[in-house]
Amino acid sequence: MRNREVTPAKQSFRTLAPSRSPRFPLMLLLPAVASLLIAANFLRLHWEDSLPAKLRLTAVVVLLFTSLVQVRIAWYGWRGGDQLVPVDAIRRRLAMRWLLVGFVVSYALALLCAPPDSAPYLFAMLAAASIFCAEFPLIAPPQAFRRMLRFLSIRSVRVAGWTTYCLLLTPLAAELTLRAYSHLDSSPAQLAFVVNRCKLAPGTQLGGQVVNSHGYWDEEFVDQRSATRLRVVAIGDDLILGGDRSTNFLAQLESQHAEIEFYNLGLPAAGLREYAALVRREIASYRPDLVLAFISVGSDITEEVPLPGPFECRSLHTVQLGLVSMSHDFAEPACEQWYRWRNGLANQQSYLQRVAGRVGVCRSPIDREMQTRWEQTFGYLDQIISGCRSQDFDVALVVAPGDFQVSQNLCRTLCRRAGCPQDQIDLDLPQRRLLSYAQQTQTPVLDLLPHLARIRAAAFERNQSSLSAEGNATVAAALDHWLALQYGNLLASSLQPKLQ
Repeated sequence: MRNREVTPAKQSFRTLAPSRSPRFPLMLLLPAVASLLIAANFLRLHWEDSLPAKLRLTAVVVLLFTSLVQVRIAWYGWRGGDQLVPVDAIRRRLAMRWLLVGFVVSYALALLCAPPDSAPYLFAMLAAASIFCAEFPLIAPPQAFRRMLRFLSIRSVRVAGWTTYCLLLTPLAAELTLRAYSHLDSSPAQLAFVVNRCKLAPGTQLGGQVVNSHGYWDEEFVDQRSATRLRVVAIGDDLILGGDRSTNFLAQLESQHAEIEFYNLGLPAAGLREYAALVRREIASYRPDLVLAFISVGSDITEEVPLPGPFECRSLHTVQLGLVSMSHDFAEPACEQWYRWRNGLANQQSYLQRVAGRVGVCRSPIDREMQTRWEQTFGYLDQIISGCRSQDFDVALVVAPGDFQVSQNLCRTLCRRAGCPQDQIDLDLPQRRLLSYAQQTQTPVLDLLPHLARIRAAAFERNQSSLSAEGNATVAAALDHWLALQYGNLLASSLQPKLQ
């Protein structure tokens, strides 16, 4: 029988101790299959996307090449039986350490060197290249393999390798620790990041009012509590930021009642997730007597400010901790868009395109996606209510309608844009569900829909989600009457000196 000639590449598989275990070929075959699937997905995205992303096709080529190399090595390992073994170096801790380093370095370079839309493809390329380098002992001739081992046995090289490995492993360990801690209980840094990224820029002047140092559209907050004034903290989105210094409904109430001071903690383009984080992080420092959570039916239930993606630096908890420590400016694109709307720079078409999906909150029957949104809404409301009650603060909900709920013309327009039949729209559905939830949790609630639906003028500013002058006046009157009925005893006690 003719002996087969053994090439140098195949000879590199021969090592000290043979093994008949098939685990080694399977160990290489599984990542090869994973690389093929990722490459196929990238190729599908390339054909479906009208504007193909950079580096996508290059990533496909690199992934295919790496997977073919792995399949070839696995095939030789399967054919060799007891003659071919899993090269001992691949099982050594050295190879596994540098494979981990390769992934960490690849991810860091993808974060730093590529925009978020092309970073996944750069990471895939670099990760595949790191796998290829880690498999070098499997495909290298024996002479090159021995030279590599001799080089790695030099003391200075080993010290430099361990130092580099530890320096790269430290941020990875810190990130994993912070993520594990936040998974058990949201960390202060993560809560601060979620809240601060929706705050206003301190010192900015809007509607005759300068944003205070905390990032809120209000006067500077004072730590000293007044003995005869009731402190009410309002949390919400741009709904409570409408009007100017004199027409805003919270400012009107504060000017009408010397015994009440309102803290406006409005976060533009925010949602219930941000409100819950605000309650857990900042509310206690203001020592309120009452917390009013304004729930905007249109935006708070159907929308959520997207968090940074996995290939954005600000998605890392270590980066978030650093930004919070340095009091970094967290300005988000959503907040910048709100500034444009506030200054009247948004046109009608862009506004309609943005809010078309909000009408789905009134659609009946409720689809699966909206049911998921409702479950998230109730979960965040549970956090808000329990967070206030655990700190002995009274809490109440104020349900504000969407602009399409008080404007039939806008409702019809949004239904056409969203492809929703108008006979499936139940305008009172969100309010009924929220009122039922408030009743179950024994939480006071004020529904503003009947009040805003009665006024003849527009309740909201044009192409904005903020209240108009008439809307602010109506909400101020309704809230004034409701506070007197619901919290009359609390208001009466505020007129008497309090023991500090």
